[in-house]
Amino acid sequence: MTTETWTAEQYREFVRTGQAPGGAVPAKAEAVAIAQADAVAPAPAPTPDFLKPTAPASRMNKTEAAFATYLTARGLTWQYEALKLNLGHRCWYTPDFVVFSAGPLLFVEVKGFWRDDARAKIKTAARRYPAFRFIAVQNKRGAWVPEEIKP
Repeated sequence: MTTETWTAEQYREFVRTGQAPGGAVPAKAEAVAIAQADAVAPAPAPTPDFLKPTAPASRMNKTEAAFATYLTARGLTWQYEALKLNLGHRCWYTPDFVVFSAGPLLFVEVKGFWRDDARAKIKTAARRYPAFRFIAVQNKRGAWVPEEIKP
């Protein structure tokens, strides 16, 4: 078996059929759950040990709900708190949004303000999973201001 980078479309097909395209397996950072427009837990699918689906999603706060509206208005496919990434022994990171696009999968953290532990977790996730893109957004004076989190 070879390891390669998968697109969201390839992974959706893998989840739907259970068959890996060309006998390849996704690189660790490429395995994701199917995006749905609402906050429903992903369908059961084989997942690697570094990634696990979350329990049914919690309720969004007002800032997260506003960002969900922003994503939907732009026709983007997203899922709220759909999965967890393993950062180490008993340490998991749950991004607010997984956004599916033609490029690498995008994990978005929506913040009103930053706490030190939240910033440390997203930076660790970006270092550990460099095939994904990680950004944090804040709503400042009615505009979404992104901050790219680099590995």
